[in-house]
Amino acid sequence: MNDGKSPIVLQGKNYADKFEDAWSQLVPSSGAAACMQGEIVRVIGKISHEILDNGGVNWDADFRKMTNALKEYFKAGESLETNELKQALNLIGQISLNSDNDIFEELGKFAVKFIERNPIPIPLNTTAYKR
Repeated sequence: MNDGKSPIVLQGKNYADKFEDAWSQLVPSSGAAACMQGEIVRVIGKISHEILDNGGVNWDADFRKMTNALKEYFKAGESLETNELKQALNLIGQISLNSDNDIFEELGKFAVKFIERNPIPIPLNTTAYKR
């Protein structure tokens, strides 16, 4: 786990490997991540799991809050390039119970880019959701 102060260095040959490395470095076994970069990864994974693996059976207001927060997280720090940010926000806006894996793969790519642009952990104090 990253200590929340040291620069985040992602290992891997492709975005999927780097996303998995980000998960192992930044996402705790329960609760929100300590930094915004970790929370971006955690939220994408949590929403993806709920829709793709659970069929959205537990989808509630907290998941909607998570998607709204994800938009704000991507705007923090040194944001993605303008076009990339627009694409990421558009993808987040398309998340629904009918979403397929492609949306989450693309969001994962943007998460990796965000982390690489923001290697110093951005503290995350509280979240508007409980999941």
